[in-house]
Amino acid sequence: MVTEAEVTYQITIMMDMFFTGISIIFTVISAYLVGLYWFIRHTRWHLKTVAFGFLSFTLALIVVNGIGAFRHMLSLNRALADIQEREGSLSIIGTMAIEPVAGDIFDATATGMAILAFLIYLGLFYLTFVHRWHDQQA
Repeated sequence: MVTEAEVTYQITIMMDMFFTGISIIFTVISAYLVGLYWFIRHTRWHLKTVAFGFLSFTLALIVVNGIGAFRHMLSLNRALADIQEREGSLSIIGTMAIEPVAGDIFDATATGMAILAFLIYLGLFYLTFVHRWHDQQA
């Protein structure tokens, strides 16, 4: 049997993973933007396609990992609810973790992140294939 302490510890680990994932996404997108500005914008369409394909593959791997983390977080909340049902009560931390408002915040964050990620991805597509870059005159 899993204890409330073990579950809440895993929840804190998942929050840490969330922010690590965000920092990795920012790093990947920033590196692509730098590459886009200094190199990719000057290449032909087939190299742009390879670069964007590699970016897409990298982001897809991060998304798959994020979906797994999302599912794990849901299972942790269900485990807390199961412990509450079995033992009759939880600590304040456990109770707050399974409150409906916590689930609403979790869902809103996940939805907002998905929308933002899609918009950033569309922006990168535009900058890679559609935008006409003007070279700066020194």
